[in-house]
Amino acid sequence: MKSPMVMKMAIKRIGLAACCFILLASSVVSTAGAAGSTLPEQKGRLYAVSDGKGLVQLLWFHSSDFWPEGGWRILDATTGRVLKERVAPGDPAALAALPEKSQKAVRETLGKLAAAPAKERKKLLALLGLAAGSDWNYARAAGLAATLEEVPGGAATYRVVALDRKGTPTGFSFSGQPVDSRVATPLAPAPAWLRAEADTSGAALFWPPLDDQASLPVLSYTVERDDKQVKNVPLTKTPIFLGSSWDLKESTFVDSSPPVEQLLTYRVTAIDLFGRRGLPAAARLFMPDLRALRPVTKVKAKGHEGEVTVTWEPLENPHTSAYLVERALSASGAYEPVTPKGVKRGTSSYRDTAVMGGVHYYYRIRSVGPRGDLGQPSDYAVAMARSKGIPAAPAGIKIEAGRDRLRVTWESGDDKVAGYFIEQRAEGNVKWLRLNSVLLQQPRFEDDLKPAGHGTFSYRVIAVTRDARESRPSKTVTATIEERSFPPAPSITGIDGAGGKVILAIRPGPPEEKTDRFLIIRAVEPKDPGVVFGDPLPGSARTFTDTFVKPGRHYWYSVAALDKKGNRSDLSSPVVVRVGAPDMPKPAKPAAQFLAKPFKRVEVTFEAPAPGLTATVQRRIADRGPWITIARNELSGSIVNTSLPAQGKVSYRLVHRAANGAESEPSDTTDIIIP
Repeated sequence: MKSPMVMKMAIKRIGLAACCFILLASSVVSTAGAAGSTLPEQKGRLYAVSDGKGLVQLLWFHSSDFWPEGGWRILDATTGRVLKERVAPGDPAALAALPEKSQKAVRETLGKLAAAPAKERKKLLALLGLAAGSDWNYARAAGLAATLEEVPGGAATYRVVALDRKGTPTGFSFSGQPVDSRVATPLAPAPAWLRAEADTSGAALFWPPLDDQASLPVLSYTVERDDKQVKNVPLTKTPIFLGSSWDLKESTFVDSSPPVEQLLTYRVTAIDLFGRRGLPAAARLFMPDLRALRPVTKVKAKGHEGEVTVTWEPLENPHTSAYLVERALSASGAYEPVTPKGVKRGTSSYRDTAVMGGVHYYYRIRSVGPRGDLGQPSDYAVAMARSKGIPAAPAGIKIEAGRDRLRVTWESGDDKVAGYFIEQRAEGNVKWLRLNSVLLQQPRFEDDLKPAGHGTFSYRVIAVTRDARESRPSKTVTATIEERSFPPAPSITGIDGAGGKVILAIRPGPPEEKTDRFLIIRAVEPKDPGVVFGDPLPGSARTFTDTFVKPGRHYWYSVAALDKKGNRSDLSSPVVVRVGAPDMPKPAKPAAQFLAKPFKRVEVTFEAPAPGLTATVQRRIADRGPWITIARNELSGSIVNTSLPAQGKVSYRLVHRAANGAESEPSDTTDIIIP
């Protein structure tokens, strides 16, 4: 019986049925039509075989769309003697040799040929020729074959002549090669080689077409099998039609239901166009039960506390010896066996206890054959195991205090610990603060204590499994970091150089309570770093006045803060100011006294000028002429005037002078009379 795969391959190899029909019909050019005939030149081929006992069989094909409705006449091509008057298509006696279904097909095809258009007729002829080339009885029923009995010995050449509906020759005929009725025509040779392979679809057979297809084509084959119980089992109810060529990379025939786990022998025999069996080619194959290696189905995995249970639906195959359970940490592998010796064939589940909580495990099952060979893996199933209980609290916790940070260390947990949370509690607080949202992988933690930077802190550690189960907190450790931070830098918010002095407005940086004192730094050049000027100011001071300046000069000021421990902040941004003239009120009236001995003179006394000012003493005689400066840049508060007139009135006054040359209003005058 033809398997569906064989039929599919045969159709694929021959393509349209016309391919084989044309091959059979076109190897010899026929005789042309009779003189004056309007028939086109036709191509045809006549094949003849002898049984060597006087019986000759004829089979013919032609490639034209021409169909002789009256059938064919058979002649001796040499003598022209009629051997069969008429071979009619659809002959009842020939049809009777066919099954009912084939008889119906022949009648339907013959009925369509006469009226069919040329294109459709070609297709019908091709199908008819395809069937005739694979079945001798079908060829006889189609009017394309005949048998000659008791043929005299000696080589003879035969010709077939096409007849019209009235039985008159149409002028189209062709002949074949000579054949001797007393010499048996050789049978088809065996295929050059035969190879059998086991695969999942069954036993696949491979063999090549016969080399010589010219004299008598071989298009069909039969396949037989010997197994341990039965010999000569036919695998093809009728010969399978393969054509004259096919792809040797594909199996030619597949035995889809071979006996398994035993040695088989396959024989392939070529069948020629007349249905004669040739010599067989044989091949042996130990056929394993590959179905025993099929993957199981319905694989499931379920996680439990401390284990994963894997279940599946086992195969109902007696040759499946065991199952191998494989496990991986990802769907793509790599998979490793967790049951190196396998589990028994009837088993449908497995408990995997070598798991860690919180880890996803991927499982698949392989079937094991009777000789230990492995099948393809099943689909995978995935499950996450749960931890067995909670992890132990971290032990060996220690704390180490640095200058501005704390380091906490502890002993590593076991393999089921995925990481750690660390919690902190500042002195005076009740609640613990969890410092990390992502698990710590290493047993240590460093806390830089921002933003406070100092104080007393307690710490504890919690171990966490991969499925987020937390341990009890570890023991608590505590340490203190003293405050070593610097006070914030202050700023100069205003500056004024008017009145011969400099006034600074200063403000501490936040938080203000960290500033205990201020340092004023003054410089007289832009690139001069300056020096600390005067004593520190209290932290509550908000202004500073510098009177030790000279009008007209530039000064640069910065300010720094000190905390109670003497730690110094960064300098503020420097500011620059030019000192203006000081305020100069009208000087007090000077005092004057004339003294005659031991020489004539006038002693003038006055109040010392304010800082940054000098006194200028001026004189005028007898209220006439300009005021004459007799002393300049005086600071002491007295002078002696010896350049006097012989007698008369002399007046004195004071003028204060600043460093930039500005002068005050003159004082009231003091008059002296020289006797």
